Amino acid sequence: MPSSVRLQRLAHEIPILFNYRSVPTTLEYMNATITTPFTRNLVVCAAAVASVALLSACGPEENSPATATSSVVTTSSSTIQKQALTTDQDSSPQPLGQTAPGNKTQTPSPSGKLVPTSMRVGHHEDFDRVVFDLEGDGNPGWFTNYTDTATQQASGQPLNVAGQSFLNINIDGTTYPFELGIQQQLDPIKGAGGPVAEVVSGGTFEGRSQFVIGINAKDAPYSVTYLENPKRLVVDIAAR
Repeated sequence: MPSSVRLQRLAHEIPILFNYRSVPTTLEYMNATITTPFTRNLVVCAAAVASVALLSACGPEENSPATATSSVVTTSSSTIQKQALTTDQDSSPQPLGQTAPGNKTQTPSPSGKLVPTSMRVGHHEDFDRVVFDLEGDGNPGWFTNYTDTATQQASGQPLNVAGQSFLNINIDGTTYPFELGIQQQLDPIKGAGGPVAEVVSGGTFEGRSQFVIGINAKDAPYSVTYLENPKRLVVDIAAR
């Protein structure tokens, strides 16, 4: 096998040979310390690729070791960082992002087709976390705002939601579940004694899926964050 082909194949296989979870280190993100193997394994992968490049230089064909090393390090760092920042944050003891009571908006990716498949509420010491799991293509957008009454989008019919104030969570870039052959489980969920009283689905209409979070306070500060692997929209509501 030509040495240039051997180098390319080994360069792609090297990241698989290392268990990135075996050597933890830490990094700071959004005021939370996240454990990740990011630093140590990049050094290991880089050293391994450099060794392969040196051996290949002894063969009959020339190749650029700098290109191969750059490719492997970039791919590995991107993968490890993404896994650390999207997997560990869901159990963070601090709210994600900056909490504030005002409206929040984000534009969805073009031609996105997502379906909210489930929702859940988690209680922490200083805040409650509501998570909306998503499946499909693209990234969601959102428009969120407080209202004095809980009503369904489009129809304007009242929604039965417990709470003193109501936080509308409108997820944009969504479609109907049957279009993607996806099952939904969106029964109302009660809170656990924190700021969240109840979460109720208002259904999907014209690319927007509505949820109403009943709050046990008036206009509590909150944040909205989109995370991947798996896709989910996270709403953190601070306790007063």
